[in-house]
Amino acid sequence: MKKVLLSIAIVGVVATMVSCGSKTAKGGDNDSTIVADSTVASAPEGAPAAEEWDISVRIYDEVMYEGIIRDANGNDIMLIGGNTVDYPKDMLETFGNVWQADVNFDGHTDIMICLGKMPASDQTITNYDAWIYNPKTGKFYNHRDFRDISNPEVDTINKYVTGHYLLRDGKTKQYFAYALQEDGTQKKLKEWQEK
Repeated sequence: MKKVLLSIAIVGVVATMVSCGSKTAKGGDNDSTIVADSTVASAPEGAPAAEEWDISVRIYDEVMYEGIIRDANGNDIMLIGGNTVDYPKDMLETFGNVWQADVNFDGHTDIMICLGKMPASDQTITNYDAWIYNPKTGKFYNHRDFRDISNPEVDTINKYVTGHYLLRDGKTKQYFAYALQEDGTQKKLKEWQEK
C-alpha cells in the first residue's frame, strides 16, 4: 500500500478534467492510468466549480480505481476506491476522471469519479460514483445509487440532479430529476421529455 501511495504522490496533479476520458497520462506500476483533478475542476454542464478538495485517482486492473482525497492544505483525508460498471472492454473512453460539485446541496463540495463512457444502442451513457462529504465526520461516503443515474448533471437552480438518455426515435431525450437521500438512495422527483 505504501508503494501505491508513493506512486500516486510522485505523479501529482496531471490535469484538470473536462469529461470522462480526457487528459490521462500513463505511468505507475503495471502501466496504470493516473488521473488527477486540481481544486479548479471542470464538470458537466450546470455543475459549479470545486471548492476545497484535491484528489488523485489511479486506475488498475482495467476495472478498479483508488484515490486519495486531500484538503486545501494537502492533508490526506481518506482513501477511496471502487470499480467501473458493465464491460470495460466495450468502453469508448477510459474511466477515473474527477468531477467536483455539491450534488446533495448541503453547501459542501462532493466528489464524483467517472465510471466510463459506454455505448448503448445509438448513444453514449456516462455514469459516476459519488463520494458525498459528511461535515459531521469530515469524511466522504459512497452514495451507492448515484452510479445508476445516466449522464448526470447538477441543476443548481432547482437543486436536483438530472439524468437523461436518448429515446429510440433518436431525437427525444428522456430526463429524470432526483434528490439524493442520506441513506445512499435517490428519490425521483419528476420526469419529462425534450426534443
